[in-house]
Amino acid sequence: MTDQYIGFEIDTESDYDHISKIKFADNIAAFGSSAHEEDAEKAELDETEISDVSVNFQFQPISSNFFSSMIGFHDAMHMAGVSYQITTSSYISHFERETIKPVMSEEVSAAGWRVYRLSADAFPKIADDARRMARQIHHFPRFNNIFLLGLVSQFDSYLGDLVRCLAVVMPHIINDSGKQYSAVELLEFGSLEEFKLSIVEREVESVLRTSHEDQFKWLESKIKKPLRDGLHNWPDFIEIFERRNLFAHTNGIVTRTYLAKCQSVGYKTDAGVGEILSADPDYLRDSARTLMEVGVKLSQVLWRVSCNDAENHEEADKLLNNSAFELIKVGMYSSAISILDFAFLPAMKHPRKAILNMMRINLANAHKLSGDIAAAERALSEEDWSPMQEQFQLCVAAVRDDFEEVRRLVPLVPADQISAANYFQWPVFRGLVKRNDYIQFIRERFGDEIVEIYGGSRDDASLSEGN
Repeated sequence: MTDQYIGFEIDTESDYDHISKIKFADNIAAFGSSAHEEDAEKAELDETEISDVSVNFQFQPISSNFFSSMIGFHDAMHMAGVSYQITTSSYISHFERETIKPVMSEEVSAAGWRVYRLSADAFPKIADDARRMARQIHHFPRFNNIFLLGLVSQFDSYLGDLVRCLAVVMPHIINDSGKQYSAVELLEFGSLEEFKLSIVEREVESVLRTSHEDQFKWLESKIKKPLRDGLHNWPDFIEIFERRNLFAHTNGIVTRTYLAKCQSVGYKTDAGVGEILSADPDYLRDSARTLMEVGVKLSQVLWRVSCNDAENHEEADKLLNNSAFELIKVGMYSSAISILDFAFLPAMKHPRKAILNMMRINLANAHKLSGDIAAAERALSEEDWSPMQEQFQLCVAAVRDDFEEVRRLVPLVPADQISAANYFQWPVFRGLVKRNDYIQFIRERFGDEIVEIYGGSRDDASLSEGN
C-alpha cells in the first residue's frame, strides 16, 4: 500500500483560525490550488447528481447519514465540554500568571471557591476578563439548550426522509383524504412524477405536525407492525421532545403539559411546575444515543417491511452490523448492545450467515468491553464456531483473549481478510494489544514498521462509555 496524505484546510478569514475541511489523498498534488478548482467543479457536479436522484429515496443512505449525524452530535458535545473546561482553566492560569496570589482558608476551600487578592492597579483589567467569563458561564447552559433544539431538528428531518422513502416504495400508504384534482391543477405540475411527489410532501408535512407518539402510531397503522413494543428507551425518547418544547416555548420552565406527557409514557422526573430544566453535556450525549438507537431500529423495520426481499434484508444487515462496529470503536458499548440485541429478535431475517456471525461476535465484544464477561461468553456460546472459517474463529479467540489460539490462527487467515493494521485497529483485539507477547508475535509476523505505527497499546480511557 502506497503512502497516503491527510490535509487540513485552515479558514483564516473568520474571527479565529479553525479547520474548515479535512481531506485524504494519495498524492501531495491533490492539495494544490489546481486541485481546489477541480474540487469546486466536482462539488457542482455532485450537487447536480444529488438533485437528479433526490426523488429516488433509499433507506440505506438516509439511515447512514442519520447515524453519522448522531455520532457527530455525541462527539461534538464532548468537544464542547472539553473546550469549556479549557477556557475555564485558561482564565485561572491567566490570573496566576499575573502574579495574583490566592487567598485561601479551609472554610473557603470547603465551599468550593478559589479566591485571589487583586491590587488596585490590576483590578480594572482582571475585572473585565472575569466579567466576560461570567457571561460565558451564565450563557453556556443556553448553548446546550440550543444544541438540543438542533438534535431534535435533525431527527425530525430524518423521520421526514423515512416517511418519503416509505411512500415511494409503498405508495398505497398515502392518504390524501380522497381529494380530487382538476385538470387545471394537474397541469400546474411538469410531470406526473412531480404531482405524486407533491402529494407525498403534503402527507409528510401532515405527519410531522403531529406529536412524535402519534407519528409512530401513524407508521404502525401503515405497515401493520408494532414499532414501540420492547423499545426500552421509549420514555426517554418522548421526554427529549417534550424538553425541547420547553426550551423553545418557555425557556425551560416546566409546565403541567410536560409533566403529564412524561407521566403518560412512564418517564420519572422530580421536576415540578415552574422549575427550570437545562441540558448538561451528559444529558445531551444520552439524548444523542437515544435518538440514534430509536432511529436505527425504526429505519430497519421500515426498510425490511417495505422491501421484503433477501437482497434488501442483506443490505440492512450490513448497515446494522457496520453501525454496531462503529459504536464499539468509539466506546459506545451500550448502544452497540442495544441495536445488536434488536438484530437477534425472532422477527428479523438474516439471509447471509456470515453477516450474522459478525453481528454475534460484535455483540459479544461489546459486552466484554463494557465489563460483562459472562454476557460475552453467552453470546459466543450460541454458535458452534469450529466449522466456521478461520477469520471467525480468530475473532472469537480474540474476544476470549485466547492468545495461543490467536497465534495458531493468524497464519491461516489471508491478509485480504484481516490486514496487519487490523490486528491493532479492530476492537476484538483491544485486549490483546496490551500484551507484550501479542505485540512481539505481530512484530515477528508483520515487521517492526506496523508496530511502530500503531504503538502496540491503546488507552481505553478515551474509549469508555459516555465519551
